[in-house]
Formats: sequence, C-alpha cells, structure tokens
Amino acid sequence: MKKIFINKIYIIFIASLIAFFPLTIQAGSKLSPKHEKSIAAQSVIDTVRRVIDGDTFELSSGKHVRLQGIDTPEKGEPFANASKEFADSIFHGKAVRLEMDKNDPEDKYGRFLAYAYVDDILFNELIIKRGLARVYLFRGNQPHKNELIAAQTEARRAKVGIWSIPAPSPEPYYIAPGGSFRFHRPLCPLIKNINVKKAKRFTNRDDALDRGLSPCRECKP
Repeated sequence: MKKIFINKIYIIFIASLIAFFPLTIQAGSKLSPKHEKSIAAQSVIDTVRRVIDGDTFELSSGKHVRLQGIDTPEKGEPFANASKEFADSIFHGKAVRLEMDKNDPEDKYGRFLAYAYVDDILFNELIIKRGLARVYLFRGNQPHKNELIAAQTEARRAKVGIWSIPAPSPEPYYIAPGGSFRFHRPLCPLIKNINVKKAKRFTNRDDALDRGLSPCRECKP
C-alpha cells in the first residue's frame, strides 16, 4: 500500500513537470519591454522626408538618422554640396531599410545610428565608393568595416571626390592611440598624454587609411 502511494506521488510529480515546463519555456521566451524595443530597433523601414547632409537625413516619422561608419564633408568644405546632392538623389522620397546595433541604436542626440539600404544597396558603402565620404569607425560599429574600407581603397586609387584633392603636408610618421580609430600628426595636442606603449605608429598616411583609421579633425593629417 505504501509502495502504491509513493508511485502515485511520483506520477503526479512527473505530470506536474510536463504541465509546468511548456508554460515556463513560453514565459521565458517573452522579452522584457526594454529588450523588445531593442530587438525591434535592429531593422526599421521608413521613408526619407529630408536629406540634411551626406550622412544625415530625416524620416517621415520625424526621426533623424546619422549614418554609421562614414563621415562626409562639412558645410563649406570641398565636396560637401556634392555629397548632400548625391544622398538626396538616392534617398529623397524613397523607402529605406535601416540596420542598427540593437544594444546602441541611438547617439547622444537621439538620432538613429544606422546602415541604410535602398533597394538592397548599402548606401554607406556606395557614397564612399563615389569619393563623397570617408570611413569613420567607432569601437562598436564595425559590422561592415571590411566593405567600407575596400570601398574607400577603390575611391582612393581612382582619385575621385575628396581623394582628388592634394593630400595634406606629410609628416615623418603618424600616431594612433591604442584602441582609437583616428590617426594624428606627431605634435597634435589631442595625443600629448597618450600611452606611448599602446599607440600605433604609421610610416605614412596611406598605411593608416588602409587600416580603416580616419584623420584627426584637429590636426588634419
């Protein structure tokens, strides 16, 4: 009798596990509101209302987008107008698919940080190929690093756009602080306190550009 009672308890226990686990798995698969928002931000499809400059535009929703991995000439600089006009010719009134980092989809200004696709063409790469933008990487935004660097190499070799402008006066060498995606002239004030042991040294400007580094905006190497 005792043995039968124990078996009944065991059967009840197993049945409860079978009933409980599907609910547990289902509940466990539900994302928190914060996580759901993050996942949803990975890919957004919207229409471009207005192009602000070569690497920034406004969506029909009113949200601003800053393109990842690139930097276009600022207003007043050579090819700034050409960069904006090219972006406008591709984006204006078009549906775009935005690819964003789910963990960090916005910058401090509340703009989406994104790679933009129009008809499955990666615009970030396209504008670099035209010589109207340069590679501008950060630690966390490198999904298309190789494509962007390859596009820039192609534009540099063809001497199109910004690469048709004579290079700045050369230095004996250039320096990039450890972990940084910028390179500097040796006497740039922004690197006077860097850790020399972790810094990288480049014998010429092309070596730094080939690695996907971009010139410092202060010393403009």
